[in-house]
Amino acid sequence: MSKTTLPSLSKMIFPAYLTFRKGVKIADEGIKIEEEFSAVSIDPDNLKEYKQYFNFDSTLPITYIYIVAQRALLHLMLNKKFTIAVPGMVHISNEIKLMDQFNPDQEFEIKASINVPVKDGSLFPSAVISFYQNGVEVANNVSHYIVKRKSTQKRSKREENVSNFGVAHYKEEWSIDRSAGKLYAKLSNDKNPIHTSVLFAKMAGFKRPIAHGWYSVNRAVSSAEKQSGREFKELQVAFSKPIFLPSKVQFELNENNDFRVDHLTKEYSYLEGKLS
Repeated sequence: MSKTTLPSLSKMIFPAYLTFRKGVKIADEGIKIEEEFSAVSIDPDNLKEYKQYFNFDSTLPITYIYIVAQRALLHLMLNKKFTIAVPGMVHISNEIKLMDQFNPDQEFEIKASINVPVKDGSLFPSAVISFYQNGVEVANNVSHYIVKRKSTQKRSKREENVSNFGVAHYKEEWSIDRSAGKLYAKLSNDKNPIHTSVLFAKMAGFKRPIAHGWYSVNRAVSSAEKQSGREFKELQVAFSKPIFLPSKVQFELNENNDFRVDHLTKEYSYLEGKLS
Protein backbone atom coordinates (compact mmCIF):
# COMPACT_ATOMS: atom_id res chain seq x y z
CA MET A 1 0.00 0.00 0.00
CA SER A 2 1.45 3.38 -1.02
CA LYS A 3 1.86 6.05 1.64
CA THR A 4 0.59 9.58 1.08
CA THR A 5 1.03 12.96 2.73
CA LEU A 6 -1.65 13.86 5.24
CA PRO A 7 -3.39 17.09 4.11
CA SER A 8 -4.44 19.85 6.50
CA LEU A 9 -7.99 19.71 7.80
CA SER A 10 -8.94 23.23 6.71
CA LYS A 11 -8.27 22.37 3.04
CA MET A 12 -10.72 19.47 3.15
CA ILE A 13 -13.75 21.20 4.73
CA PHE A 14 -15.11 22.80 1.52
CA PRO A 15 -14.62 19.64 -0.61
CA ALA A 16 -16.41 17.71 2.14
CA TYR A 17 -19.43 20.00 1.84
CA LEU A 18 -19.53 19.43 -1.91
CA THR A 19 -20.07 15.71 -1.36
CA PHE A 20 -23.72 16.42 -0.43
CA ARG A 21 -24.43 15.59 -4.09
CA LYS A 22 -23.53 11.95 -3.43
CA GLY A 23 -26.51 11.32 -1.18
CA VAL A 24 -26.35 7.90 0.45
CA LYS A 25 -25.24 5.08 -1.81
CA ILE A 26 -23.66 1.79 -0.82
CA ALA A 27 -22.75 -1.28 -2.88
CA ASP A 28 -23.77 -4.80 -1.89
CA GLU A 29 -20.30 -5.45 -0.49
CA GLY A 30 -20.34 -2.30 1.64
CA ILE A 31 -17.47 0.17 1.81
CA LYS A 32 -13.93 -0.57 2.95
CA ILE A 33 -11.10 1.92 2.41
CA GLU A 34 -7.55 1.77 3.78
CA GLU A 35 -4.74 4.32 3.51
CA GLU A 36 -1.36 4.97 5.08
CA PHE A 37 0.28 8.33 5.72
CA SER A 38 3.99 8.86 6.28
CA ALA A 39 6.08 11.57 7.96
CA VAL A 40 3.21 12.96 10.01
CA SER A 41 4.19 15.38 12.76
CA ILE A 42 2.64 17.49 15.49
CA ASP A 43 3.05 21.25 15.23
CA PRO A 44 4.64 22.19 18.59
CA ASP A 45 3.26 25.73 18.44
CA ASN A 46 -0.28 24.47 17.84
CA LEU A 47 0.05 21.91 20.64
CA LYS A 48 1.28 24.61 23.02
CA GLU A 49 -1.61 26.92 22.11
CA TYR A 50 -4.06 24.02 22.43
CA LYS A 51 -2.82 23.14 25.91
CA GLN A 52 -2.96 26.76 27.02
CA TYR A 53 -6.48 27.27 25.70
CA PHE A 54 -7.88 24.25 27.57
CA ASN A 55 -5.51 24.61 30.56
CA PHE A 56 -3.90 21.18 30.14
CA ASP A 57 -0.84 20.30 32.22
CA SER A 58 -0.14 16.99 30.44
CA THR A 59 2.66 16.81 27.88
CA LEU A 60 0.34 15.40 25.24
CA PRO A 61 -3.38 15.54 26.13
CA ILE A 62 -5.19 12.40 25.01
CA THR A 63 -7.77 14.57 23.26
CA TYR A 64 -5.11 15.89 20.87
CA ILE A 65 -4.92 12.46 19.23
CA TYR A 66 -8.31 13.12 17.65
CA ILE A 67 -7.11 16.49 16.29
CA VAL A 68 -4.60 14.60 14.12
CA ALA A 69 -6.85 11.59 13.48
CA GLN A 70 -9.61 13.85 12.19
CA ARG A 71 -7.45 14.78 9.21
CA ALA A 72 -7.05 11.12 8.23
CA LEU A 73 -10.77 10.52 8.83
CA LEU A 74 -11.87 13.25 6.47
CA HIS A 75 -9.31 12.23 3.86
CA LEU A 76 -10.82 8.73 3.83
CA MET A 77 -14.32 10.18 3.46
CA LEU A 78 -13.22 12.22 0.43
CA ASN A 79 -12.04 9.08 -1.34
CA LYS A 80 -14.06 8.39 -4.50
CA LYS A 81 -14.91 4.94 -3.16
CA PHE A 82 -16.71 6.52 -0.21
CA THR A 83 -20.17 6.96 -1.73
CA ILE A 84 -21.84 8.68 1.22
CA ALA A 85 -22.26 12.43 1.59
CA VAL A 86 -20.09 13.70 4.45
CA PRO A 87 -22.59 16.40 5.60
CA GLY A 88 -25.18 13.68 6.28
CA MET A 89 -22.94 11.83 8.74
CA VAL A 90 -23.39 12.27 12.49
CA HIS A 91 -20.45 11.62 14.81
CA ILE A 92 -21.79 9.52 17.70
CA SER A 93 -18.81 8.20 19.67
CA ASN A 94 -15.04 7.87 20.03
CA GLU A 95 -12.50 5.65 21.76
CA ILE A 96 -8.89 6.76 22.12
CA LYS A 97 -5.81 5.07 23.58
CA LEU A 98 -2.50 6.83 24.10
CA MET A 99 0.60 4.77 24.92
CA ASP A 100 3.35 6.13 27.18
CA GLN A 101 6.03 5.75 24.50
CA PHE A 102 4.42 8.23 22.09
CA ASN A 103 6.94 11.01 21.53
CA PRO A 104 5.13 14.14 20.25
CA ASP A 105 8.46 15.58 19.07
CA GLN A 106 9.05 12.64 16.70
CA GLU A 107 7.43 11.97 13.32
CA PHE A 108 5.01 9.07 13.04
CA GLU A 109 3.06 7.07 10.50
CA ILE A 110 -0.67 6.57 10.37
CA LYS A 111 -2.63 3.54 9.20
CA ALA A 112 -6.25 4.47 8.60
CA SER A 113 -9.33 2.52 7.57
CA ILE A 114 -13.05 3.15 7.30
CA ASN A 115 -15.69 0.46 7.09
CA VAL A 116 -19.40 0.72 6.30
CA PRO A 117 -21.22 -2.61 6.46
CA VAL A 118 -24.42 -3.07 4.47
CA LYS A 119 -27.61 -3.22 6.51
CA ASP A 120 -31.25 -2.26 6.26
CA GLY A 121 -32.07 1.22 7.47
CA SER A 122 -29.45 3.52 8.95
CA LEU A 123 -25.77 2.88 8.23
CA PHE A 124 -23.03 2.88 10.87
CA PRO A 125 -19.59 3.81 9.48
CA SER A 126 -16.62 3.20 11.75
CA ALA A 127 -13.05 4.35 11.27
CA VAL A 128 -9.81 3.20 12.90
CA ILE A 129 -6.80 5.53 12.91
CA SER A 130 -3.58 4.01 14.33
CA PHE A 131 -0.33 5.92 15.01
CA TYR A 132 3.09 4.21 14.75
CA GLN A 133 6.62 5.23 15.76
CA ASN A 134 9.55 2.92 15.01
CA GLY A 135 7.12 0.22 13.95
CA VAL A 136 5.27 0.26 17.29
CA GLU A 137 1.68 1.41 17.75
CA VAL A 138 1.70 4.41 20.09
CA ALA A 139 -1.89 5.67 19.82
CA ASN A 140 -5.18 4.83 18.18
CA ASN A 141 -8.54 6.44 17.62
CA VAL A 142 -11.80 4.69 16.75
CA SER A 143 -14.67 6.90 15.55
CA HIS A 144 -18.28 5.83 15.02
CA TYR A 145 -20.95 7.56 12.93
CA ILE A 146 -24.57 7.15 11.92
CA VAL A 147 -26.05 7.86 8.50
CA LYS A 148 -29.81 7.89 8.88
CA ARG A 149 -31.93 6.05 6.31
CA LYS A 150 -35.47 4.73 6.35
CA SER A 151 -35.83 1.03 7.02
CA THR A 152 -37.83 -1.24 4.71
CA GLN A 153 -38.90 -3.28 7.73
CA LYS A 154 -41.15 -2.43 10.63
CA ARG A 155 -39.28 -2.02 13.86
CA SER A 156 -40.34 -1.89 17.46
CA LYS A 157 -40.02 1.36 19.34
CA ARG A 158 -36.42 2.01 20.29
CA GLU A 159 -35.60 1.85 23.95
CA GLU A 160 -33.73 4.81 25.37
CA ASN A 161 -30.26 4.20 26.75
CA VAL A 162 -30.15 4.20 30.54
CA SER A 163 -27.18 6.01 32.05
CA ASN A 164 -25.02 4.18 34.60
CA PHE A 165 -23.30 7.40 35.65
CA GLY A 166 -24.29 7.25 39.32
CA VAL A 167 -23.59 10.10 41.73
CA ALA A 168 -21.32 13.01 40.80
CA HIS A 169 -18.68 14.00 43.32
CA TYR A 170 -17.67 17.13 41.39
CA LYS A 171 -19.71 19.63 39.36
CA GLU A 172 -19.01 22.88 37.59
CA GLU A 173 -21.07 25.18 35.42
CA TRP A 174 -19.74 26.25 32.04
CA SER A 175 -20.70 29.35 30.09
CA ILE A 176 -19.96 28.66 26.43
CA ASP A 177 -20.27 31.88 24.48
CA ARG A 178 -20.64 32.39 20.75
CA SER A 179 -16.91 33.05 20.27
CA ALA A 180 -16.08 29.44 21.25
CA GLY A 181 -17.00 28.30 17.74
CA LYS A 182 -14.52 30.59 16.01
CA LEU A 183 -11.78 30.14 18.60
CA TYR A 184 -11.88 26.37 18.47
CA ALA A 185 -12.13 26.40 14.67
CA LYS A 186 -8.90 28.37 14.51
CA LEU A 187 -7.19 26.14 17.04
CA SER A 188 -8.22 22.81 15.49
CA ASN A 189 -8.55 23.84 11.80
CA ASP A 190 -12.04 22.34 11.94
CA LYS A 191 -13.65 25.28 10.14
CA ASN A 192 -17.02 23.66 9.53
CA PRO A 193 -19.33 26.70 9.26
CA ILE A 194 -22.15 25.08 11.26
CA HIS A 195 -20.07 26.12 14.29
CA THR A 196 -19.64 29.76 13.25
CA SER A 197 -22.40 30.76 10.82
CA VAL A 198 -26.11 31.14 11.58
CA LEU A 199 -26.92 30.63 7.89
CA PHE A 200 -24.98 27.36 7.56
CA ALA A 201 -26.28 26.13 10.90
CA LYS A 202 -29.87 26.66 9.74
CA MET A 203 -29.13 24.97 6.42
CA ALA A 204 -27.98 21.95 8.44
CA GLY A 205 -31.18 21.98 10.48
CA PHE A 206 -29.98 23.81 13.61
CA LYS A 207 -31.59 26.96 15.00
CA ARG A 208 -28.18 28.55 15.60
CA PRO A 209 -24.48 27.54 15.49
CA ILE A 210 -23.45 24.56 17.61
CA ALA A 211 -20.29 23.98 19.64
CA HIS A 212 -17.75 21.54 18.29
CA GLY A 213 -18.29 18.26 20.10
CA TRP A 214 -14.58 17.98 20.72
CA TYR A 215 -14.48 21.42 22.32
CA SER A 216 -16.71 20.06 25.10
CA VAL A 217 -14.66 16.86 25.40
CA ASN A 218 -11.47 18.88 25.85
CA ARG A 219 -12.97 20.96 28.63
CA ALA A 220 -14.28 17.81 30.32
CA VAL A 221 -10.95 15.96 30.19
CA SER A 222 -8.98 19.01 31.36
CA SER A 223 -11.32 19.45 34.34
CA ALA A 224 -11.15 15.72 35.14
CA GLU A 225 -7.34 15.79 35.10
CA LYS A 226 -7.31 18.75 37.47
CA GLN A 227 -9.69 17.02 39.89
CA SER A 228 -7.96 13.62 39.79
CA GLY A 229 -4.39 14.90 39.66
CA ARG A 230 -3.43 12.50 36.89
CA GLU A 231 -3.04 12.17 33.13
CA PHE A 232 -5.45 9.85 31.37
CA LYS A 233 -4.43 7.37 28.67
CA GLU A 234 -7.83 6.01 27.63
CA LEU A 235 -10.96 7.90 26.67
CA GLN A 236 -14.42 6.80 25.63
CA VAL A 237 -17.09 9.37 24.78
CA ALA A 238 -20.57 9.26 23.27
CA PHE A 239 -22.43 12.28 21.87
CA SER A 240 -26.20 12.55 22.15
CA LYS A 241 -27.23 16.18 21.56
CA PRO A 242 -25.59 19.33 20.16
CA ILE A 243 -24.80 22.31 22.39
CA PHE A 244 -26.09 25.53 20.86
CA LEU A 245 -24.00 28.69 21.02
CA PRO A 246 -24.20 30.44 23.39
CA SER A 247 -25.21 28.08 26.23
CA LYS A 248 -24.74 27.37 29.91
CA VAL A 249 -24.20 23.71 30.74
CA GLN A 250 -23.08 21.60 33.67
CA PHE A 251 -20.07 19.31 33.80
CA GLU A 252 -20.21 16.36 36.22
CA LEU A 253 -17.53 13.89 37.26
CA ASN A 254 -17.91 10.82 39.47
CA GLU A 255 -15.38 8.91 41.55
CA ASN A 256 -14.76 6.41 38.73
CA ASN A 257 -13.73 9.23 36.35
CA ASP A 258 -16.93 8.92 34.36
CA PHE A 259 -18.08 12.33 33.16
CA ARG A 260 -20.98 13.98 31.44
CA VAL A 261 -22.09 17.39 30.22
CA ASP A 262 -25.73 18.12 31.01
CA HIS A 263 -28.38 20.72 30.29
CA LEU A 264 -28.68 23.04 33.29
CA THR A 265 -32.42 22.68 33.80
CA LYS A 266 -33.62 19.80 31.63
CA GLU A 267 -32.83 16.20 32.49
CA TYR A 268 -30.67 15.18 29.55
CA SER A 269 -26.97 14.98 28.68
CA TYR A 270 -25.16 16.33 25.66
CA LEU A 271 -22.37 13.80 26.03
CA GLU A 272 -21.09 11.15 28.40
CA GLY A 273 -17.66 9.62 28.71
CA LYS A 274 -15.19 7.55 30.69
CA LEU A 275 -11.52 8.11 31.44
CA SER A 276 -8.85 5.73 32.67
